[in-house]
Amino acid sequence: MKTIREIMCTFPYSCQKNENLQSIASWMAITTVKILSVTDENNRVVGTINYSEVCEAIRQNNFSDKEIKVADVMNTNTVSINVYEDEAMALKTMRNHRLGYLNVVDENEQIKGVVSFMVLARRIVQLRKELSNLGYEKPRVSGLGLSN
Repeated sequence: MKTIREIMCTFPYSCQKNENLQSIASWMAITTVKILSVTDENNRVVGTINYSEVCEAIRQNNFSDKEIKVADVMNTNTVSINVYEDEAMALKTMRNHRLGYLNVVDENEQIKGVVSFMVLARRIVQLRKELSNLGYEKPRVSGLGLSN
């Protein structure tokens, strides 16, 4: 079993809560990033914002209000996981909260990365193959949803 630190994306995309929403919308529109972690001035996660929320907020303000800040629209109910937790805990947390990704934070709650469900799904497939190669007919990996 690997720790989250070993499998996370170490260059998470994030924005500051006081940034202009229209500039974030422009950046998100030209990239493949559709969800951002929102951080405060100390690089601590304080929320998330997704592309559809950004578009809706701008649409409601007739695409002209440049004074809307990320903090006005962000979701403050965020779930994070510590870098030292394992992949089983990440998967369990994602399932319990119905999330596709988690912010990864250190002991000071500063963002260090993100881990997605797709990364964990790839690990499940990899572990199943490894166990099959070792001769197990029905691979069971406790905590990762592979028990039958």
